[in-house]
Amino acid sequence: MLSRKNKGRWGEAVARRYLEGKGYATLRTNYYFHGGEIDLIMQHGHALVLVEVKWRSSLSVGYPEEAVSTRKLRKLWRVGEYLLASAPGCDFLRVEVVSLLYKTDEKCLNVRHRPYLHI
Repeated sequence: MLSRKNKGRWGEAVARRYLEGKGYATLRTNYYFHGGEIDLIMQHGHALVLVEVKWRSSLSVGYPEEAVSTRKLRKLWRVGEYLLASAPGCDFLRVEVVSLLYKTDEKCLNVRHRPYLHI
């Protein structure tokens, strides 16, 4: 059985591959800043994209993306605006969520991508 940290890393790798398949380019993973972490920093066209990845094995506590709070989104936007100033080729910022629902009993992975999140 995977530890919580390893599940998170696995989920981030799945999300990264999923987005790269849609034309996103990975700039950084697991970027730590005062007050938190950004799972994935990517570029899509001229957008700097900050991605929060959420993983669940059941819906007993809701969909994974429901765990992303308004507070977390505000932090991402604030840090993203700072990062955008030093991101060559990026003209604007997006914050997105990729949620992963892995049902072990069905051996099924459901990937949900929520682009263009606003607060």
